[in-house]
Order: sequence, then C-alpha cells, then structure tokens
Amino acid sequence: MKHIRICCLLMTVGFLAGSGVAFAQDSDAACAKLDKDTLTVDLPCYVSGGKTYSAMLKGEIVNGLAGKWHTDRSSIVQADFVPDNKACAVLSATTNDLKLNCVLSHGKVWQAQLSAKYPGSEQLIWGLESYGPATPSVAFGGEEQNWLSMSDQKFAEKFAEMAFSYSLVKREIVAWLLFTRAKASNYIVLEAPALFTPNIPVDVDPLLQEALINEGDIYQLNELYNIYSWQALIAINWPLDANGNVRENFTDKGIPAWLKWKEAFQVFRADGKKPAPWKSTRTGSGLGLKESVLDDSGSRIILNSITPTHTGNLNIADETDQAFSGQLFDQNGNVVVYEVLINKEEFDYIVDNNLYNINGQLKFSKTNTEANFPAGNYESQELGATEIKLAWKILEDTDHKERYFKDEGYIINEKTGETKKENIGLIGFHISQKTPSGKQWVWSTFEHIDNLDQNVIELDNEKTVIPPTLTNPDCEICPVNVDVNNGKNTYEYYEGEHSDYWKVTKDPAYYYTDTNKIKTQAKRMVDIPVRVERINTKMQAYFKEQGSVWQYYQLIDTQYPVYQNEKPATSTIDDYHIPESVINKPGGKPNLALLTNITMETFFQGGNQVAGLMENSTSKDPEITIFGTESCIGCHSSAYLYNSYTFQEGVMTLGQGTQLSGDFSWLLKKATWEEGLAKPTSEN
Repeated sequence: MKHIRICCLLMTVGFLAGSGVAFAQDSDAACAKLDKDTLTVDLPCYVSGGKTYSAMLKGEIVNGLAGKWHTDRSSIVQADFVPDNKACAVLSATTNDLKLNCVLSHGKVWQAQLSAKYPGSEQLIWGLESYGPATPSVAFGGEEQNWLSMSDQKFAEKFAEMAFSYSLVKREIVAWLLFTRAKASNYIVLEAPALFTPNIPVDVDPLLQEALINEGDIYQLNELYNIYSWQALIAINWPLDANGNVRENFTDKGIPAWLKWKEAFQVFRADGKKPAPWKSTRTGSGLGLKESVLDDSGSRIILNSITPTHTGNLNIADETDQAFSGQLFDQNGNVVVYEVLINKEEFDYIVDNNLYNINGQLKFSKTNTEANFPAGNYESQELGATEIKLAWKILEDTDHKERYFKDEGYIINEKTGETKKENIGLIGFHISQKTPSGKQWVWSTFEHIDNLDQNVIELDNEKTVIPPTLTNPDCEICPVNVDVNNGKNTYEYYEGEHSDYWKVTKDPAYYYTDTNKIKTQAKRMVDIPVRVERINTKMQAYFKEQGSVWQYYQLIDTQYPVYQNEKPATSTIDDYHIPESVINKPGGKPNLALLTNITMETFFQGGNQVAGLMENSTSKDPEITIFGTESCIGCHSSAYLYNSYTFQEGVMTLGQGTQLSGDFSWLLKKATWEEGLAKPTSEN
C-alpha cells in the first residue's frame, strides 16, 4: 500500500505539471550530484543575486577524506531554473559560503554547508562545514515538519491542498518532498534525547530529586543530571544573530550565546580597575593589547599565563597552564590553551561586591567570611552563577578540521608579547553552575571524542583512522601524563646509547620518548561510565542527523551534591578519617568522588597516591595510599578570598580565607591590587 500511495501522489503532481514543467523531475534536476570517486560536484543550480547559475566543483582529498572544493569563475554559466526552486544551492553574496540544499550521493539525498576559505574574495574555494540527510528546512525554510517520518496517508492529507494549489512553488515543494521521501525511505527520524532550548536549565526538578534520593535511586538521578548537562551545553552554545537575538533552531548559523559572556581577563583586570559594564565591548584591561586585537570580537584572546589556581599567579590573563601544573602539549607539539568566561549573574555579584580586585576582597572580608554567588530560583526560573572553561588546540592542515567547533584565537608569546592569530578547535568544555539544590555547584565536563580514541571514518567502503589529539596509540610504552614544565621546571631531549629520553629538571626520572618533539601522552584513569555513554550515543546520533559538529563531543560525567546541607568532612593533620575526608571534602556528599577532564586536569591522573594530596590536609602519619585523580567539587572547595595581610621584614604576605570562602570559584584568586591606589605598607 505504501508504494501505491506514493505513486498516486506522484501522478497527481505530474498531472498538475501539465504546463510543461515536471516538478518532481525539475527538483531532481536541480539537485547537486556528488561523484563518489572523484569528489566532483555537478552543481546544476545555485542562486546568487536573484539569478540561477550552474557550475562544476572539483574536489580534493586531504588525509583520505573530502578536504576542499574549488571552481573556476570562467566555468560558471546561467541556468534555466527559477530562483524559488528549493533544491537549488544558495551562494552567500557576503561570505561566499555555499549552502547545498540537495545533494544526491550514495543513493540518498543530503544537504551540506560549505564554508568559503577566503570569504568575500574572488577565489571560490570551500571547505566542508557540515552535512546530513535532507531536512524539513529544504522545503519549509526552517519550519519543522515530521514529513519524513509520517505515514503516507497522513502525508497525503497534510499536503493535498499544496499539491492542488495554483502556486507553482507549492506544487514543486510537494514534488520535492515526495522525491526526498522516496530517496530516504530507509531513513529514521530520531527524537531529541534532551530538550533543545536556548534557556539554560536552572536545576534538575528539586521535587524529583528528593523523590529519587528518598528511594535511594542515585543511578537514575545521575542520568537526569547527565541530561541536564547536555541541555546546559546546548543552551550555552545556542546560536545568536548579529544583533544578539536568539535564532530559531540550534543548527541555525550564528554566534554561540557564550560569546556574549564576559571573559575572565575583562573582569579581573591586570590593573585592578572596575570592569566595564556587562554589554560593553572589550577593553584593554591593563594588558597593553592592541586595539585591532580587542576589536576583533569574533576571535578568542588566549594569553600566555599560569593558571588562576597556581601559586604566585598575579596575571589575570587566560592561561596555558593547567590547575596546579604545567602545560599540555598535543600530538602536533602545540600547547593547548584555555579561557574562562562567566555569565551576567556571576558578573553582577563580583562587581556589586567589589571582588574584582584585592582591595575590594579585603574590605568585603571584614564583614563576610565567605563569598556567596547567586544560586538562582527554580520556581521563578532565575539562573544562578555560571562559569565555563574552554580548552582549545591549534588546528593544522593534518587535523580533521570538519570535526571541530572552530574559531580563531590570538596566541600571545609570553617572551615577546607579540600576538599571532591561529585557527583553533575546541577539545574541552567545562560548565560549573550554582543551583538552588547545589550550593557546592554542579559540574558538567565535556571533551572531543578524538582526544584519546582512535576513531574511524568510513567513506566509499574505505576506512580512515583518525590519530588521537592527546595520545599516540603507536607508542604503548611511552610514559603517560608527564608534567614537564610545572613551576620553573625545564625539559631537554637526549639521544642516549640505549634509548632516547626527556630529562626534566628537579625530576630524577628519565622519560623514554620516540620523538624529539615534546608531546603529552595523556591517559584517562577513570573510564566514562556506561550510563554516560548511553546518553552520549543518543545525543551524538541526533546531532549527526542534524548535521551538527557537536556529534563529535561527549559528556565525561556530571558531579553534584546529593545532600547540599551536609558539612565538609573534618580533615586536618590531626583529625581526619578515610574515606570521608576525601569523598566529602567539599561537603554536600557529592554523587562522585572523582571527576576530571583530560584536557584540563591531565596531570591529576595519578592513580595510586597519598590520601593527603586529595583531602584538605597534610596527613603524614601514616601516609595512607588511595586511588585518586581529582574532584571538581573537591578542588574548587579550596578556592578562597584574600582576607588579610601581614609583613615580615618589610615583605607583604596576603592572607587566604578558609575552605569554602571563595564559594568554589578560583577566579577570585585572579584579583590584583588596583593601580593608582597606595598599597598597605609595614608602617601604615
């Protein structure tokens, strides 16, 4: 019956096309055709300036995959299609980006987005931005319809009026829909595993949390928090138009919402001055950056400095070092770089309480022992304080760039101060959010799937293995997670008689290497749980269906307090008890004892270690060995405010508040003295 109904509708459309234009055939003819062997794209129709043209795109293969396409302007000729034909490609007049609404390949109908390599120039060269099965936007300009999955009967009822319309365009749309349904009859439309909305979730429903906790079903509660984490990632990356308005769909083109947040170096300025208002553009912040760099709002500013949690950090710039450790080198030998941004709720609290400089924190501490960022309100859906940390790698020609969320970034040389603009790809995304039920905050951490795994691409029955970003699987005996430049350590390469190796100052070990280029051999010590892999698989499949680059990212896990009012476990040098002193170091009895991101806490992947390294003490008698990496909540519970100062032989030492005084935000340690104001001296 299915084939009969389709044939009947096709006959109807063909009859209505008696004026001489066979719409189904015409839509078919307007579709681009990809030659799977040569990667040549026959483009019979693309729209530019209200007219239609045809062209031939020649493909090039990079690393065994489709790398880029180009065409010669002399080969472009005018075509005989109407500009309203929904199957025609569209060439952007401003950027030269090419949107292929309909591509026939491998017996299916696809759509693809090609990004111009040289926007606005005369060179027509494109790289593949995204692709996926043809979606409803081909026919409805973004209006979502389940026309691919609905039954033939419902389809006939839904579109009968359009099929019998006097409008040429409407009849052609129906023909195109029929054509696509026939071509993609074996394609199943997936339901979204999480809610797709531009609104960041305030919390997991507190009543549902309470019910599951009372039942002792923490496993299901963990699953709910993992969905919450994906929803937060989606909302924070929701596209905005040029005016900052929310776009209709997650896959629409636009800037991610977090680009409207404040970068840490704009809040904790190097000169200690008050930050510019929330909606203001970037300012110099006392860093001496060129105006051309500050004005480039579409690019990231990655500055060489040590991490905000590292001892002696007086530079508020974004960092290249990890927390309490040194630099992470990818398999190209490039340093991974980071940045931190905060939302308006956190920004307002910092500014209102003058916590952006040391002067303000000292004054605040006279009447407050702890900072207390807003937690939001679930009933009124008011959002709490939120921070994000992003890890970026420099993209080179050998990287599979189409698999990354990409941007451009200014990498600043710490020795010369010069900036260099690089193409960068996102490899880590960390979200921390204070919620009504989580005063220890909720910690959601994501990574790129190519960081550690050897993933395989299959194209035309040929397999291409993608080399991992942060490890070399061909060197099974290479030492893992070696921190070569923590503090003032340096490293040097040696060609030995028996082995080549790296020697690190202040480290007695000799580290075997198979290369003279410094690279980090990263290894995750705690596997991603099956319950997390389950939601990841669903999300990745859905993103793939939508042609979204987020199909290449995965949630590592979500950490949150189960009982937020539980006090931290006692953990002093004389009074501590394992395991409580470790697993409940921050209070709140977190659902997980351990959670790290391989791009941000590589060198915490220690495994067996002394318990005192993880608890809030320096217990030594005896030195109990446990298995550990680190804990997002545990580590951040040690964040503090500056609350005092002392002098010894004329040298000032800043006093640090107690555990929890920084309300789980290490950003407060980025504060500096305000320039222009006299600092305290031993005399005054």
